[in-house]
Amino acid sequence: MVKSIFINAFTREITEVEIPTNNVLRETYRLVGNGCNLVQTGAYFKDGDSLMVDEEGYFKEGLDGFYIHDKGFFYGNGVIWGVNLENGDSANCKTSIDEIKNNLIWVDKVKCAVMREKILNNL
Repeated sequence: MVKSIFINAFTREITEVEIPTNNVLRETYRLVGNGCNLVQTGAYFKDGDSLMVDEEGYFKEGLDGFYIHDKGFFYGNGVIWGVNLENGDSANCKTSIDEIKNNLIWVDKVKCAVMREKILNNL
């Protein structure tokens, strides 16, 4: 199992989750949800952890989101897991849940819609 952090933008909860080692990517897609077809690394943390988010999140309407200080603004849910730098495999998350809770601001659908329009109009 890979210890990870799940950021649920819809319930506004940040929880520790365990993801089966043999299904890390599949479970990440399930947790990100909202019909996610592509995940991408939205941000890196100093300890090598990665925040995985919906690559097409900016193009979806009606999503809640979140902002992490010094990392950026994200639509929908996110999953943070570690990376084994020796072989590239997923690993336990080293970032503490408290660090995420202390640096995260929830963004509701209305504010997300405003940000979405600004972003899409600048493409």
